[in-house]
Amino acid sequence: MAPPTPQDPAAAPSHPSAAPAIEARGLVRRHGAKVILDAVDLDVARGERVAILGPNGAGKTTLLEVLAAVQPADGGTVTPGPDALGWVPQRPALYERLTVRENLALFAGLAITDRAEARAAAERALDFAELRQRAGQRLDRLSGGWRQRVSLAIGLLGEPACVLLDEPHTALDPPQRLELWALIDRLAEAGTAVVITTHELHAAERHADRVVVLSDGRIVFSGTPDELRARGGDQADLDLAFARIVGDAAAAPTASAAGADA
Repeated sequence: MAPPTPQDPAAAPSHPSAAPAIEARGLVRRHGAKVILDAVDLDVARGERVAILGPNGAGKTTLLEVLAAVQPADGGTVTPGPDALGWVPQRPALYERLTVRENLALFAGLAITDRAEARAAAERALDFAELRQRAGQRLDRLSGGWRQRVSLAIGLLGEPACVLLDEPHTALDPPQRLELWALIDRLAEAGTAVVITTHELHAAERHADRVVVLSDGRIVFSGTPDELRARGGDQADLDLAFARIVGDAAAAPTASAAGADA
């Protein structure tokens, strides 16, 4: 299996397909008495770009880790299973002394049983993430931007229906962030769903089809960037809209959240 190849723009759909790439129902995650995820439902269509926003501690990373089966859920279901999902953590687990190609070959061998197909998938991942010029370099000699590309390429090796990226912009400079978003846009054009946690409101506004705001483990908003902006009132300010949504949610906790705090 291999990472998707972007379609001809003329043949690509003008909007995300209605076919679901991932469906989560009633996800619950607890740490002791504290509720981290509180009955979260999330559907993502094929080719859809979904940005998960929220204040620190809202449960964004936990949500992605539960979706990817990195953490177990205490309740709820995720369809399909983790084998159909690509996982790109915030801190990539890469082998520093190996080259880019060697890292991809190693992870491809773990994900794909057929050796020939694993080699082919690793080579295609090099091309999709535009890493071929760095293929022979060791990871400990690469910048943060190039390392993030390697991590993304590894997440694509199993040809996932949906890729989950946790704060991939950490430690990237503005040009590197633009390059990463360009790769994300190419994934969506090829029909791969992308779910990304980010604090970059305005990048989400430019690139995401849908914005989901998480607060205290609950989804308190889901809609287009324009719908989010409209929540800012007459000023139509994205930051103000986000602050209002989170503030309103904090002022009106659910009964389950109140019980967890008791």
